[in-house]
Amino acid sequence: MLRFIFVYGTLRSEFGNPHARGLRDSAECLGKATINGSIYLLGEYPGYRPDSDAVITGVVTGELYRLRTPDLTLAALDAYEAEEFERIPTRVSHEGIQYDAWIYQLREVPLDAPRIASGDFCAL
Repeated sequence: MLRFIFVYGTLRSEFGNPHARGLRDSAECLGKATINGSIYLLGEYPGYRPDSDAVITGVVTGELYRLRTPDLTLAALDAYEAEEFERIPTRVSHEGIQYDAWIYQLREVPLDAPRIASGDFCAL
């Protein structure tokens, strides 16, 4: 079981919703991290997808957390994330070190969802 999760949207420490607070209570924030790919604006929150188009390559900024109780925390986060997302393992870079971590990615990008060019949802 992976003990790390990368968050890039409303679960980041800048947010005070109950799920973001729950993540902070049950995990240690290691700090800023990045992953290759793109995020898309889906109304009030973003969605991640790896880049499959060689023309568009992006870097997504977020935070890396070390989970204290992975099973419990991930069960709560799985319930929070909508059916349009799936939790998958990925590689995340934090302070020059690569970590294997969970990420919630979009199953499919809606056609009308604009790409967040900066890769940072909190920089909008």
